[in-house]
Amino acid sequence: MTSRRLLTLTPALLDDRRSVLPCILEEQARRLGDRPLVVFDGGDTWSYADTWDIARGTAAALQALGVKRGDRVLVWMHDGPTMVRLMLGLVVLGAVHAPVNPAYRGAILEHVIGLVDAELLVADGALLDRLQGVTTGALRTVVAVGGGGGDLDRNLELLDESVLGPLAPERFVPPSPPIEPWDVHSIFFTSGTTGPSKAVLSTHLHIFQMAMDGLHFLDESDRYASPSSFFHIAGPYVFWGIAPKGASVAMIGPFRTRTFWERIRRTRTTATILIGAMADFLLKAPAQPGEKDTGLRKVLQQPLTHDPGGFAE
Repeated sequence: MTSRRLLTLTPALLDDRRSVLPCILEEQARRLGDRPLVVFDGGDTWSYADTWDIARGTAAALQALGVKRGDRVLVWMHDGPTMVRLMLGLVVLGAVHAPVNPAYRGAILEHVIGLVDAELLVADGALLDRLQGVTTGALRTVVAVGGGGGDLDRNLELLDESVLGPLAPERFVPPSPPIEPWDVHSIFFTSGTTGPSKAVLSTHLHIFQMAMDGLHFLDESDRYASPSSFFHIAGPYVFWGIAPKGASVAMIGPFRTRTFWERIRRTRTTATILIGAMADFLLKAPAQPGEKDTGLRKVLQQPLTHDPGGFAE
């Protein structure tokens, strides 16, 4: 067994903003340009330069909606390009991204809306009927992605997803003063196993340290896929761990035993994480054509499967 030194908190880490995602994206877009950063299972690929432009263009659209630095915005939708660019746009703007589990409804949904205390909700239109009978607290405006929402409370303004842009990146006005390592960028919710889900405030420095330590085994040649949904911290956090290395991230969606190997192959993923029983599910599943014909070469397992050698084969 080998040991390694964890990232050490130093004054320099606070002073030079190396943990602040907008600073990372801007620098890497300038340095790496057309190198892929985000690869979606559906086929779209964003380069480092594309991602920086999309983030700023989405931030500009959010600014046009009145979103300011420090504002909390609820994002309630399934994984996909819109979910990713909203996170990036909010973080670049200096607002607070508050993703919500798309399975939520009823009391837990009302609880989360009340805790975040946001005036703006961006949601899959198909989910909006769940707001009926739910106290919506401070909410004033709802942006429906993919249509829907016709039965919303009359006190809520309903907008079409076109307002999300992205606009021309040049229209984005950077926050002043600049975003700092200790600024909150997201609110993530706990699983709720010991009571109502708790809202966890995540700063740039917090998630950067978490990602750099958790993804220490990656290098610039890697494409990393997280099988976690984007409402969970393990989804967004990969950007703080991937972008500084010049690597790329594959957005393959939540873990599914039946489609896992095909998604890994399609996205040319080289590294991933398997949590809990995921590896055992894959070991016990019937062999699939081509499941050994992938570029996957690094797997972080927590805990190890009952048969590590068999899985490696």
